Amino acid sequence: MAFSQEDGGLSIFASRYTRIRSHAQAAALVGELLDPNRAYIVVGLTSRPGEEVPSLHPDEVMTLLPSSARVYFIPSGTLTCRMSERMPKRTAPYNGAARVWMPGLSADSNHFDHPQIYDRSGEYGPRALRVLAYELRDALEAQGIDFELDPVTAFYELEIAQIHEELEIARRDGKQKLQDAVNLAEHERNAAIERAERAERRLWVTERELALLRPSHGSQPLQTPPHAPNSGASADAQPVEASQNGV
Repeated sequence: MAFSQEDGGLSIFASRYTRIRSHAQAAALVGELLDPNRAYIVVGLTSRPGEEVPSLHPDEVMTLLPSSARVYFIPSGTLTCRMSERMPKRTAPYNGAARVWMPGLSADSNHFDHPQIYDRSGEYGPRALRVLAYELRDALEAQGIDFELDPVTAFYELEIAQIHEELEIARRDGKQKLQDAVNLAEHERNAAIERAERAERRLWVTERELALLRPSHGSQPLQTPPHAPNSGASADAQPVEASQNGV
């Protein structure tokens, strides 16, 4: 299948993954699908309503397919509606669904021979990919087509690889979180030590200043008693006066 520049050009985002951008390209795709000489599988991916990306991840879909298979992305909307007008009844994809077009598609084809994967939840996650794998294997076996890779086996190998990747990411995240916790604890410990050292310095300074404000006992000046009104009287006269007053 080839598109001219007048058709809007060919957009390839990944190996064997082609986006349909114009009505002319959609018509050319229908012609390819209905070609009686077509001997390879074609998978059509669509987008959820209002989105511009395939609902199923193209790279994951490709892991389930023979090397000769082709994958196209048809954004849901006018392009999928135009294709449904040209396709055999109930064989066109729409609204996020994926369609597997087996060789031999014709106006008389039974749509069950060309599996459709439609996720009512709109998630199109591992469950939808698993359904695609089983439907594809059943369709290959029904037509007696030898496949170099069992789609179901490929699905589980992909799932195992993804689980290992998620585990590795979780381990890295766990180690990082643990290291972050250790770093935070060390930072808080160092901050506490600094606060304690500052408090000790303030205490030392305060005690030193207080000591300066308290003169020692040996250096305390002696206070002289107040003088009597008669400055000529001797110190011995005061007890005599007291005894005389006591007579």
